[in-house]
Parts: sequence; C-alpha cells; structure tokens
Amino acid sequence: MDDSIGLSIQCSPIGKGTKAAVKVRFGSALIAHETVDLGSEKKRCDFASMIAAKQPDVDADELSQMLLQASDEPRRPAAAAADEVDLDSQAQAALDDTPHDIKADAEEMLLSPDLLERIAVDLVDVGIAGEPELSAIVFMTGVSRLLDKPLALIAQGPSSSGKSFVVERTATLFPPESVLLAKSLTPQALVYMPSGSLRHRWVVAGERSRVEDDNTAEATRGLREMISSGKLSKLIACKGASGQIESRLVEQDGPIAYVESTTLSRIFDEDRNRCLVVNTDERSSQTRAIMQAVAQAAAGLLTADREAIVARHHCMQRLLVRVPVVIPYAPRLCDLLSVAADLPVETRRAFPMVLQMVEAIALLHQRQRERDGDGRIIATAADYGNAQRLLSKAIARSVGEGIGDPARRFYDRLQRLDELPEVFTAADIRRQIRASRSTVAGWLSELSDIGAIELAEPQDRQPRGGRPPKAYRLTDRGVDAGEDWLPSVDELFAVGKTNRTNPMKVLS
Repeated sequence: MDDSIGLSIQCSPIGKGTKAAVKVRFGSALIAHETVDLGSEKKRCDFASMIAAKQPDVDADELSQMLLQASDEPRRPAAAAADEVDLDSQAQAALDDTPHDIKADAEEMLLSPDLLERIAVDLVDVGIAGEPELSAIVFMTGVSRLLDKPLALIAQGPSSSGKSFVVERTATLFPPESVLLAKSLTPQALVYMPSGSLRHRWVVAGERSRVEDDNTAEATRGLREMISSGKLSKLIACKGASGQIESRLVEQDGPIAYVESTTLSRIFDEDRNRCLVVNTDERSSQTRAIMQAVAQAAAGLLTADREAIVARHHCMQRLLVRVPVVIPYAPRLCDLLSVAADLPVETRRAFPMVLQMVEAIALLHQRQRERDGDGRIIATAADYGNAQRLLSKAIARSVGEGIGDPARRFYDRLQRLDELPEVFTAADIRRQIRASRSTVAGWLSELSDIGAIELAEPQDRQPRGGRPPKAYRLTDRGVDAGEDWLPSVDELFAVGKTNRTNPMKVLS
C-alpha cells in the first residue's frame, strides 16, 4: 500500500482483551472511528472491507494485516527492544546472595532420600489442604521447565474446588525468574515477550476461557506451538523504512512448562491432547479439610515458617542445573505399552508425557543419581515408580481408557441410588445428589465417552415448546478400564518377562 494514499491507523486498546478503538484517517480526514475486536479475524476483515469500500485504492487484505500489527504494538512491552533477558544470570545472582544457612538447608534437602515426601509436607505447610496428587503433579510440572521437553498440565474441577489455589500456592515455591504468572494471555502475548524471557520458564496461567470456539482456538495456537516445538514463529506485516508493507519474522525461544485451570468438562482437543488433565478432589472430606485449614489460619494456630520454606525451595530450584536425562528402560516400557492390536493414536503424545515425568523426577534427584559416561543422569526404577503413581489415571484418560476420580465416584453413587429410574436425566440425578448442573453434565459426558452410560429415549419428559432433556441409561460397560494402562514397577523390571497380558483394555 503506497504511502501517497495517505492512509493512517491508530489503535487504542480497550481493557485487557483484543478490542481496540480504531481511528482510520485518509490524509487529514477521519473516515472511521469504531471499536473493533482485532483478535477476531472475521471482525478485523469486515472492518478492513468496509474501509476498502470507502477508499477504492485501499487493499482490504493489506489493511487487515496492518490492523493486526497496529493492535500488537500498544501491548508490546517496552523491554522487547532491550537486550536479551538472561534468566540464568538472574538465578545465579540470587543464589550468590542467598544466606549460607538457607543454602545449606536446600542442599541437604536435595540429598535427602525422602525428598518427595518432604516436598509433600512443605506443600501442606504453605497452605494446601489435601490434594496430594494434584499438588505433586503441579510441582513436578514446574521442575520440568528445565527439560528440553517440559510438561503441560490442566487442573480440572468444579468452580470453588480450589484448583487455582493449589496451582498458585505451589508456584510460590519456585523463584520469580523461573515462573511467569499470566492470568490472561492474548493471542500475541507470548510472541512479543522480551527475547529470552521464556526459555525454560514455567508459565502459570489463570482460568481457561469458558468459550470454546474458533476464536478461542486461535488464541491458544501460540501456546500449542510453544508446548509442542519449544519455539514460536510468527510472520507479521508491518511498514518498512520505505513506507511499504513488508513481512517480518518474529521468533520466541522456549521451551516452557505450562499449567492452567478450568471448570470445563470438555476441552478443545488440540489443547487437551498436549496436556495432562488432572482433577481436583470434590469429596466432602476434602471440603472439610479445606475448612479446617482456613479455620486454623484464622485462629493463628499454624506453626510452619512459610517464609523459611519458600526461601529454601527458591534456593533448591536455583541449585538445580539443566542436565540431560537418559531412561535405560524406555524401550522396554514402549514394548509393554505397544503390544495391543488397536493402539489409540493418542498414545503418540501420552507416551512422551510419561517419559517427561520420569525425566523431571530424575532431574530433581540429580544429586542422588548416577551419571553415564557423557555426564547424563540415569533415571532409576524409583523414578519410574513415582511417575507411574502420579500419572496412571491421567495417562489412562489421555488415551481414552479411563475417567477422572470424580466421575468414577459419581458413577458409584449412581449405582447406589434407589430412586433413580432406569432411564434418567440430569434433573433426576440432581434431585438426589447435591451438585451443580454443569458439574453433573460434565460427569455424564465423561461416562458417556467411555460407554458406561448411553443415550436413551426420554419417557414422558416433553417440556412445553422445547426439546426433551437428554436421557440416559446405565450399560454393562462399567468404569474399570484403563486403570492399569501403565505397567507397574514389578512388570517393567521383572527379569525374563518380555510382554504383558492385555496391557490396555481396548474398547470394543
């Protein structure tokens, strides 16, 4: 687009989203001043087409690209043009300033044979009531930031179940240079971070948007690219020195570990199959544990020195160094998992997640593990055992062979309901089980996905002027499939065994 045309664009962001007040001038004349959602390709293109209709010399496609570029610039941090961020130097400087007694405590903890148990105690002492599995997986996701292929996690659960609290409180045990707290991410946010600021960083995001549509999928595309390849690349259109529109390649190096929370029962597939999905504990016993922890804090009865715990963990994370990890038994684990005739395609991503967790646990124990001739950490049977204990349910869900514990417990309750009709709706269930409409709908969706329930014809439930609610019936399928998707330590390391019997219970 020639500069002689005299077209100029000004975008002023509105709030934290992608909407902006857009002014378009032709020479000195203002020809448009509207609020446009520039994160939406359709709305951006519609606005560009409207301008092009007014000014025949304007190319709508080029204008749409200029709008996208103009929307990025006001949000681009000033530090983006500064020297590259060196997180390693920041960590080393902080470590050099750490008091000797704190450093000694951190080094002693890294050498402790019960390191994971001590971390579990510290997670409780910093305020996390219950949720030992979820908090441990969140913690190891943070540790995995040091790997070449870190983990990504979605903490899933009903509103008010404490998922965000567990994530955020666990993140306090990691030093600030290792964690990026990002409550809200716009589509271009990661691309325009200062160069180097995402390398081996743990991105702790907020609550996932409840809107699952094409625009949401577009907004998370950058995350998917970073999680999968460890690097972001974006070709953008901008004005060059000559005033002509030209393309510029913007790159951002990772890799990143990632965690977010959600109340959604169904997550966009392209995001879900790149992440571990772990549920919160919805049981009454967990609710009582949370209430008791809150009451003890209010009464001043907590004795743990949280500042000392946080300082020790910050030092401990800074003492960890990035060292490659080898898993000698990985080929055998692959053989055990791949004997099924009908191997789910999701296994292609689930299997690497298991290895990533083993690597993260071995890396955390780097001061206790042997090295090979190339200086690489050698993962042990104990590392696999801990990974198997943490991931057995989450991985089974990833390959469609299992469901979350809340849905499993819900299924057990369904079977015990005396007044539940043979063909039932969500409303029938909620008359006997205290749970929100969205929570029950999510559990029914999970049970339906594995065939534990099936759709049925509604019986005399036709509402006035509308469609009948979905009706279900229990099947003979059950919910036991998938629990043993990962082999036990004994199976994996048994001498003389070369195979497993039915390692995966494949759905018929």
